[in-house]
Amino acid sequence: MQKPVAVVTGAASGIGLALSRALVDAGYRVALADVRVEPLRAARDGILKDAPSAELLDVVSDVTSAESVVALAETVVREWGAVDLVINNAGVIGPVSTTWSGPLEQWHLAVDINFWGVLHGMRAFLPGMIERDSGRLVNVASVAAWSSAPQMGSYGATKHAVMALTESAYRELAELGSKVALSVVCPTTVRTGLVTHLEGTESAGEAKLLAARERGLQPEEVAALVLEGIAAGDYLITTDRAWLVNAAKQRLGVAEGGEPPLDREPPR
Repeated sequence: MQKPVAVVTGAASGIGLALSRALVDAGYRVALADVRVEPLRAARDGILKDAPSAELLDVVSDVTSAESVVALAETVVREWGAVDLVINNAGVIGPVSTTWSGPLEQWHLAVDINFWGVLHGMRAFLPGMIERDSGRLVNVASVAAWSSAPQMGSYGATKHAVMALTESAYRELAELGSKVALSVVCPTTVRTGLVTHLEGTESAGEAKLLAARERGLQPEEVAALVLEGIAAGDYLITTDRAWLVNAAKQRLGVAEGGEPPLDREPPR
């Protein structure tokens, strides 16, 4: 019997690499996709060193390009056939700045990767799943999809967009009566290289972000929770459900006539 097939974007490091390793351990054939060539090769070699029998594809793919993501899907289908699981994981922090400042090209990059990258993955893989009436697609968002912190407007806005894309597609699949499943992942801060480019900078917001990273979860912890959520059939997968509940309560307070809270994070 053939092993199921999984595709992970942003697989060369961080949560993506941890997910790829966990999926191999769970019995999947895994296509690792990333735009960074050498880190991607190193990720593949590292997994094979620890799991010599792993079935892997490493595909250089730029999620900001619809054509590149379609080519990724075609490569995996050509090599292994139907795709059972797609995890749209590739992401970037974007400028840590006020909404009226920060390099505009960094704002565009955040949208290109965090929003367009997810949408490109959905458009490349969901039609085939719908045609077969099977499979699961997972979008990695963040707790920032529930509450946007100061100087994190680019990240928060794009992660809110990921949540909106996933909600809409979830309802659309339900209207079709499709068996294709969706999940959205909302982790808190994770100790990844996502913010390493900020080290040595002067911004107070960047310093806070780096300090928060040091208190964050390991990527392997997040990967384990994601696989547990997938196995359970969960739509929402999070590392801190209480955080999300309190963020939702804050939003409800605004809807009832209040003002947005000034807390950086929802109080517990």
